[in-house]
Amino acid sequence: MQSVLLSRREVDALYDCVQGVAEALDTLGARWCLVAGSLLGAVRSGSLLFCDDDVDLAVLEEDYLSVRSELGTLLHSRGVGSLVTRPWPGSDHVRPARCTHMWLDLFVLRRFESREDLAALLRVKANGQPQPAGYCDAILARIDGASPRFPLWHYDSRKAIELWPCEFFADAELLPLRRDLPFGPLAAPCVPARPVRHLLRAYGADVFTTYRIADSHVDWVKELRERVAASGLIPGSKGRLEDVHFLPVQHSLRARRVDATDASRYGRAKVEAFVARELELDAEHCDRHCEGAALELRTEERQRHP
Repeated sequence: MQSVLLSRREVDALYDCVQGVAEALDTLGARWCLVAGSLLGAVRSGSLLFCDDDVDLAVLEEDYLSVRSELGTLLHSRGVGSLVTRPWPGSDHVRPARCTHMWLDLFVLRRFESREDLAALLRVKANGQPQPAGYCDAILARIDGASPRFPLWHYDSRKAIELWPCEFFADAELLPLRRDLPFGPLAAPCVPARPVRHLLRAYGADVFTTYRIADSHVDWVKELRERVAASGLIPGSKGRLEDVHFLPVQHSLRARRVDATDASRYGRAKVEAFVARELELDAEHCDRHCEGAALELRTEERQRHP
C-alpha cells in the first residue's frame, strides 16, 4: 500500500525517525507509546496510515520531564533529527535529519486525578489570564459525553485537549503498555494496553470501516499543499475502507519491508478479529469493575448502618 499524501522519501524519513526516537526513549528508560493517528495505523494496517501525514508519539509526563534535555542531545548525536520544544502549544516536534519539512509529534500524557484537575488546566490561557466564559465548559461537555472515568490520562496541553478532547485514556486502557502490534519496520513499538475502545471514542464508531484524509498539516507544509492540490484529494474527506487499505505502508528499502501477506499480522480479517477480541476483553473488565464498585458500596453501607 502506498501513501496518498507522502512521497516515498517522506515515508522513509518518518519511519527512520520514529525508530530513532523510540530507541532513544528506551535508552533513557522513558515510557512512551504511539497515539492518535499512529495508534490507529498500528491497529488498522500495522503501519503509517495511507491517508496520514505524520507520526504521533506520547511520553508519560513523569518520565518526559526527566529526560527531555537528554533526549535532544541523544537524537542529535545519533543523527536521528532535532528536538524542537513546543513549536506550537500542543506538543514538541522531532524533525527528521533527512527530511526537515516533516515532523514527528511528541506529546506528553498527564494523569488527571479528577475532573476538577482537568478543568484547572483548561481554565487558564498561556499568559495566565482566565479563559472566556463557556470555553472550559464546552470542552468538558465533550469529554463528559464520552463517559470518562477518573483518574484518566490526557495531554498536558490545553490546546491539544481543546483540539482532541476525546483522546483520553482510562488507567486500564493505557497501562501496562504492550508491544505486540507492528508499525511498518518497527516490529514491536509500544502501544496502549487497550487501544480499541479508545480509538472508537476518539474517532467514532466507523473508525474501522472508513478512512479520513488528514488535513491538520496541509496548510503548513508547502510540499503537502502542492501534492494535495495536484492530486485532487480533499483534506478532511472520508471514504470507505477497501481491503487494500488494511495493508501496511512500506519502507522503500527492501531490507526494511515487512511481509504484507502474513494474515496473522495484516489484513481486514485480522483487524476485525483483533477489534472483536479487544471489545470482549473490555466488556469483561467493565463487568468486573462494576461488580467491584457495587461490593464497595455495599461494604460502605454496612459500615454506616451496622
